[in-house]
Amino acid sequence: MIDAPLRHTTRSLVRLIKSIATDTTLAAPSALRAAQQLHSHVRKVGLLSNEFISSALLSVCSAIGFVEIARQLFDEIPDAGLVARTAMVRAYVNVDQPAEALQLFRATVLSGLSPDPIALATAISACCQLGSLSIVKMIHGYIIGSGIVIDPFVSTQLIKAYGNHGELHICRHLFDEMPVKTLVTWNTIIHQCLKHGAIEMARGIFAEMPERDVVSWNTLMSGCSQVGRCREVLALFHEMEFSSEKPNKLTLYIVLSACASIGALDTGMWLHAYLGRSGLNSDGSLDHCLMDMYAKCGSIDKALQVFEGARVRSLYSWTSIICGLAMHGQADHALHLFLQMLEVGIQPDDVTLVGVLSACAHGGLIDQGYRFFSSMEEMYGLEPKIEHYGCMIDILGRVGRLKEAYNMILRMPTRPNAVLWGTMLSACKVHKNVELGEVAAMEMIELDPCDPWPRLMLSKIYAEVSDWGSFMKLRKEMNTVGLRKTPGCSSIEVNGEVHEFLAGDSLHSQIKEVIVLLENIEAQMQGIILLRGESRRMSLQESLNRFKQQQEKCQSTLSSIAARAASSKPAQPQPYKATPSSAPSKAIASVKFSNDTERLQHINAIRKSPVGAQLKRVIDLLFETRQAFTPEDINEACYVDVNSNKALFDSLKKNTKVRYDGKRFSYKSKYDIKGKDQLLSLVRKYPEGLQVVEVKDSYPSVLEDLQALKAAGHVWLLSNMDSQEDIAYPNDPKVMIKVDDDLKQLFRGIELPRDMVDIEKELQKNGMKPATNTAKRRAMAQVHGVTSKPKPKKKREITKRTKLTNAHLPELFQNLNVPDC
Repeated sequence: MIDAPLRHTTRSLVRLIKSIATDTTLAAPSALRAAQQLHSHVRKVGLLSNEFISSALLSVCSAIGFVEIARQLFDEIPDAGLVARTAMVRAYVNVDQPAEALQLFRATVLSGLSPDPIALATAISACCQLGSLSIVKMIHGYIIGSGIVIDPFVSTQLIKAYGNHGELHICRHLFDEMPVKTLVTWNTIIHQCLKHGAIEMARGIFAEMPERDVVSWNTLMSGCSQVGRCREVLALFHEMEFSSEKPNKLTLYIVLSACASIGALDTGMWLHAYLGRSGLNSDGSLDHCLMDMYAKCGSIDKALQVFEGARVRSLYSWTSIICGLAMHGQADHALHLFLQMLEVGIQPDDVTLVGVLSACAHGGLIDQGYRFFSSMEEMYGLEPKIEHYGCMIDILGRVGRLKEAYNMILRMPTRPNAVLWGTMLSACKVHKNVELGEVAAMEMIELDPCDPWPRLMLSKIYAEVSDWGSFMKLRKEMNTVGLRKTPGCSSIEVNGEVHEFLAGDSLHSQIKEVIVLLENIEAQMQGIILLRGESRRMSLQESLNRFKQQQEKCQSTLSSIAARAASSKPAQPQPYKATPSSAPSKAIASVKFSNDTERLQHINAIRKSPVGAQLKRVIDLLFETRQAFTPEDINEACYVDVNSNKALFDSLKKNTKVRYDGKRFSYKSKYDIKGKDQLLSLVRKYPEGLQVVEVKDSYPSVLEDLQALKAAGHVWLLSNMDSQEDIAYPNDPKVMIKVDDDLKQLFRGIELPRDMVDIEKELQKNGMKPATNTAKRRAMAQVHGVTSKPKPKKKREITKRTKLTNAHLPELFQNLNVPDC
């Protein structure tokens, strides 16, 4: 490189040395040889002591990756000054060696040199790499104690260092005390606020900025997107459009991701057109963002159009379309594209395999999923991560192979996270597996005790298997801890305006119209359910075509909800208009219809059943659980919507077996007793006998306790013809009498009257009042011309030859537990 003697000024020589690092045509070895030649020349002409020239050589060596050679050059510098020392500290920072950088900075300070702002900022950067808050405070204290005027560059580095350790209040204090703030400082404090969730503080600082660049907008939009406030991202982008700042690729990436999260398809399509006009996507680097946005907004066909029209299909593009097809249940198409990707020589990464396994899960392709999972390391050199295990748990859980899924979790090399256990718990709910559901729920609770979702899912499993005791115990625990389910949230975009609806929300200006349209959707979905039943008598293709037509009909009706709820004004040219809402944004996907039509039919059958049937279902729930339920709890436990059925609500309040305190319903029995002791005390109050039917609903184990009291000799039980306990008597020795065999035989041989009229006459002769008046009833029937209904055919008819006796009570005396002595 150097063929003749060099005659340069210091400035030109420094420029020549720095050009080595910026010359992209030079490989690292060639650049090193050029730097060494210049180093030899500098040493030869005696300029090595020039700090600017030596610093340039140090910077070049570190920039091309030879920090050891840079250190050798540094050691050769006679009496290295502050500039050379700072260059060497920066060289260590550039190659991520913060300990060596801070050691050299300490030696610089101890040598008596006073560090300038560049040296201080470089040392603070080393502290950020090392993650040492104590050293940051030491340097900060040194600056204050030395009386050094803090430069904006140093203050910015201090804000970054304190922010990395969560000391946001110190960051804000430093920022407020700065007399001069650069644009970098403003962007740094906004980034730190967003990093620690102080969204409102960040927005307040952003509003105070005297000027903004594209980094400012991107920083705020990215922070809002990361905490799920995607509607604000779109509003900020709309505001940015009216400013002088133009978006760059990163801006479009952030906004497209926000559109995907909230289903803002119209805005996403506008951005797609904007990319075409602006030329920002001329290299196709944002194609995968467009595919992801279209897929998550429910338009998989448009995602495929972007994929087919892409000039360059990168790994990100293949991965995005495979994941999108998997999300929409098109497993075969997703796997076909995966094989095409392998054929063109593109190797998959972790995310690609997640999409492939997800496609297998949605398509029920168990064997293919196992093959892809087991061959990840061998064929693609990828070690399965927790996301891949999660897909396998989903695959096995969908087909009910829960034990196999649980064993796979136990064999995982890493600890399962809450998402994986949540997948397991959802599968347990579908297949009503209480045992494994409890295991999954407990694991999730251990990971996050404040999350109500696992307890809620477990309570639904208990309700599915009618384990009301466990159900109420868990619900009581949730109420005690104060856990509440987060209301569901959905949103839809029409004419650039996003409408959000929360579960139970009645604040929307046209909520009544929305409810009417939802009722229409419910009716149309019933048509889909009925169609699924009729499809058994159709050809497969005809069934699928009709089902798709019904699904599209429901889809358009659902879209009309937002269309009717949206403003009647024509669409504006801007891409997005935000509606004020304090509710956080939630991600939505395209409208999907559950394949669990049997469950939908079951719920619908319950809610469409007569009031009496629903009333019995609720009373059974109250009786079995013996707990108080709100109308919402009843709806969740047994699918009976009490609030929307006034007749049912009134019947429950008036029912003698139901207690209503104004908020909750509970079971009300005739006798308020619990346990054997109280039951025995009640029986002893009725020496003439207590009807079992009047006491058996006092608590669930009454009949078992009666049998236990009978076995202990505390009560007598008289059974009727169907062997059910009828009357309970206290076992009082004072009323016991001796009954000999002759009396028993005589009693059992007593002939009974044949007709009810004769039976009533015999009762009257003996001074007793019959409960019925058969003669009067028959006379009234003759007067009104009413004929008796034909009796059902019996196995054995009573004839004149049949002798009616008390022989049907062979165990009368045994049931009375009367001794023979």
